[in-house]
Amino acid sequence: MGIEEIIVSIHDAEAKADGILSDAADEARNVQIKAEEEAERIKKESAEKSKKNAVLMASNAEVAAAAKSNQRMSLGAKEAKKIYDSALENVPEAAEFIARRFVEKYVDS
Repeated sequence: MGIEEIIVSIHDAEAKADGILSDAADEARNVQIKAEEEAERIKKESAEKSKKNAVLMASNAEVAAAAKSNQRMSLGAKEAKKIYDSALENVPEAAEFIARRFVEKYVDS
């Protein structure tokens, strides 16, 4: 393996790490969007169940939807943080692996 291939391998590892971080950010955005959509759906369903108490139900639905949205966003943020932390943990391992392979191939031979 030439130095160019090693450099390409390092760039590939960096690109994979960037991809993992990008995926984590995308997942967090998707979770947030789904939470907002779910909150809106809950709000609409609650309002339709009882037209006689529409004002009261809308108020309750807003509170419930906000709580559900906050809960989902919190869970989404926690999941995104786990994915991000996992990605960060993998970057040093990939770099160490590449360095070890370089040493094995070119230094130890």
